[in-house]
Amino acid sequence: MSDNITFVYKKDGAENSEAKAEAEDMKKLTSVVMPVADRHNIQGPVLCVVYDDNIQGEDNTVWGGEFLLGDREQVLTVKYTKDPVISEDELHAIPANDEAAEKNKEPEIVERSGKWLRMGFLQPVHLLKGKGKMKNAQLVLACMMNDAEDRGLIWEDYESDQILDPNLHQNIAIALDAGIDTYVSTSLLRLFDAAAVVLGICEENTYPGECARKLAEAAHAAIDKWNNGTYGMADQQIDVLKNRYPVRMILNKKDGEWIADGPRLIGDLRMARDGGIPVEELALEFHDAISEMTVRMCGNISADVQKDGICVKQVILSGAIFEDDILKDRVVRGLQNEGYAVLF
Repeated sequence: MSDNITFVYKKDGAENSEAKAEAEDMKKLTSVVMPVADRHNIQGPVLCVVYDDNIQGEDNTVWGGEFLLGDREQVLTVKYTKDPVISEDELHAIPANDEAAEKNKEPEIVERSGKWLRMGFLQPVHLLKGKGKMKNAQLVLACMMNDAEDRGLIWEDYESDQILDPNLHQNIAIALDAGIDTYVSTSLLRLFDAAAVVLGICEENTYPGECARKLAEAAHAAIDKWNNGTYGMADQQIDVLKNRYPVRMILNKKDGEWIADGPRLIGDLRMARDGGIPVEELALEFHDAISEMTVRMCGNISADVQKDGICVKQVILSGAIFEDDILKDRVVRGLQNEGYAVLF
């Protein structure tokens, strides 16, 4: 079945070269979920969550935090309101009241079709490429922090950074701003790397996935603390910190696709750690944040496509990150509580 996949993408009613390139990339992305769909003989539309780190797209883009809508048998069509592109001149222009100006303000409805459509993903982040750089989780964190700083989500003083070497931090920022030897990634595994460093749990992957594994071990320690009644009882925590909101991921929507803001989450973890929250508890909160985001993302996408007559009741979970039993159990339970059948 998977050998006979066809991809059709339409933009303003016509195929174009950009759509064809996207279709080729989608073949790489769906290669990790089609075996699951074929094994279970899935009928009808399905949402696929792909949390991996080895799917190479175009322009040095590495995918690994993706939400796909697909159907093994038929082409799906979704419509969305295209976000307007506002130039600086338009932003500061004096409003016009004539009929033509009002017409230009009408939202543009765009149609997108295909057997597999990318409906959501993690915030793309520029990372440094090169031999050994993926092992160095400190570099990943610095890139995440740089993204958050550029978007005004956090403020860092290079001379007083207590987690990263200030010179390293500044040099990485310069390299990223200049686009020197970089690539774009949506990988959830890289987000685990950054979280492990910002919490002081692990700084380097001496074997693949080491940071993610140690982050999971810290989360298990927090579960043990919860079970024996010592969770949240650290002496250095004052009442206002105990009663704070837990860290969570923010979802934004652009041109019909949902985007989960990973760098913002890392910034929030940094502030929570600076506030004295025990790292084991924050490791568990990180898992909870990813799990909650996954379930919410699936719900948001399902609600969007239901307007196009597409009813989604099945979710495929794929990727090495789901070897993390805390994340897997929480995602499965959350999706099942929302009425989805969950497949692996």
